[in-house]
Amino acid sequence: MSSHHIVREKQEPALYIDEIGDFDEELLGQLLEWSPTLLVNFKSYDKISSWNIKVDVLVNGKKEDVQEHTKLINSSADSLYTALSYLQREQYPNVNVITDAFESGRFYGWYDKINVVVFTSTHKYYVISPGFSVWKPAGTIFKVFGNNYLEPTNLRQLQNNEYEVVADGFVKFGFSGLTIFIGEEL
Repeated sequence: MSSHHIVREKQEPALYIDEIGDFDEELLGQLLEWSPTLLVNFKSYDKISSWNIKVDVLVNGKKEDVQEHTKLINSSADSLYTALSYLQREQYPNVNVITDAFESGRFYGWYDKINVVVFTSTHKYYVISPGFSVWKPAGTIFKVFGNNYLEPTNLRQLQNNEYEVVADGFVKFGFSGLTIFIGEEL
């Protein structure tokens, strides 16, 4: 028995590669599996092109560097801001971002415009809503950014922004006010 999937345009998250660094090629392959719209920062463009990956949009690059059928968008703004602004204008609801290091401040102000999931070589970061819960095994570590008034269930605080799952089961993040990004190890 075979299954066929119809993927509508913008149904899958777009992928923006801000900095590829030493990102795992297998995970990159998984993120590219459903052929998302691929945006690449000019700093990572040569490396991505050398892997024969088709780039849809080059961000803050030069016209002479562009592959055939690659759109070029330029702005005096930071490349991440330029890419997210483009995706918002084009009405993409979701984007996965690959970057070398997660800096939560770079993503504030976008959570209510586009659903952003950020990948580094070691972690996955995403925005959660109050009351978010998920099942995790004991010992799982979460990094929490953006709100110091957290009421966690089945979590104990290790350091300022790190929490460990106490026992196998659901964890819950209770909070109000500022948005929270959480990070999990890949």
